[in-house]
Amino acid sequence: MTDLTTKAAAIGDGEEQLRRLSIDGDLGTPPANSRKRTHENDLNQPPAKTPSLLPATDVIRDSHTEIIKFLKSHVVHDIMPASGCSIILDSQLRVSAALRIFLEQRLNAAPIWDSPSQHLIAMLTVTTFIEVLLQCCDDENHVSEDIANQTIKQWLELIGKPKAALVTLGPDASLFDACKNLQDYRFHRLPVVEENGDDQCVLFLVDYLGMLKFLLSQLDPKAAVLTLSVGDLRIGAIDNVITCEMDTTLVVVLRQLYQHSITAVPIVDKQGVVLDLLCRADVLCIARENQFTDLNITVSQVLELRNKQTASATVLNTCLLSDSLLSVFEKLSTHHTHRLIIVDDNRHLLGVLSLADLFRFFLGDLGTV
Repeated sequence: MTDLTTKAAAIGDGEEQLRRLSIDGDLGTPPANSRKRTHENDLNQPPAKTPSLLPATDVIRDSHTEIIKFLKSHVVHDIMPASGCSIILDSQLRVSAALRIFLEQRLNAAPIWDSPSQHLIAMLTVTTFIEVLLQCCDDENHVSEDIANQTIKQWLELIGKPKAALVTLGPDASLFDACKNLQDYRFHRLPVVEENGDDQCVLFLVDYLGMLKFLLSQLDPKAAVLTLSVGDLRIGAIDNVITCEMDTTLVVVLRQLYQHSITAVPIVDKQGVVLDLLCRADVLCIARENQFTDLNITVSQVLELRNKQTASATVLNTCLLSDSLLSVFEKLSTHHTHRLIIVDDNRHLLGVLSLADLFRFFLGDLGTV
């Protein structure tokens, strides 16, 4: 049995070129904000101007219809990479080895194969790591280094993951179904699995970013809806954004990430100016340096570890309320990021715009469609 299974899947080059999609439509109702600003100091900035009623209502409504139609008419196989591999980890692999693979391969998630049952049983994610750290830390926020010597299956049993069925998609599932599952289960990626009897082959992981890039390739860049601004459309969390400061302890940020089901926390100074961003994936850097035993380290120390391990400088991706929807699409796609920090001209924090926010806005209440 190998600890690491690699499966490659490629799609042909002769697919018919897809038509470009002209979007005119309804992007639905923006979701209620769920993030909260937690630093104690006021931002000392004028409140953002509250947008009036949504402009071009007919344009937005028609866009909603067209995007739903587009997602229902394409399957996840359409966005599968032309080449690449899927990394699958065995449930008996030690966590220390799994974390090393995550770091070396720059993974945020990997399907878990259970040899005794001969089935995929779960997804190991950065959130799994965070859950275990929070569950195993004592009253002084210290974690035993022995947890890294446990197996992946022991970790999953610790947090109750094997009790729930693994959610997967077949290659012929529609992109609409992929969006619905990501939203319903509050996941950020799902394994696309081809099944042949009892055999399971993981083709790739589908996520919002892959679907956005595919959608962007089909959009007419001159479509009216793409000229509307973030502020006009009221996309993302604009109020009550969860934040931290450089001297905030790591355990506090981990609890924020886990309890509020968010993927990143903006780091601000006393005046509310955005300094950096701490993402869930950044937490892995403490594993490389064996720093996970003390969760009292500060955000500043975590960033120092991250920057030490990163060859190139980390870029903070931001946007303005005045940026057009097309500009936001292009920034997310070009920088391969899952979120943008909304700032004013002086880099004061105004909100967070994630890919999940965008798709919720596009599709509205999927349960009624």
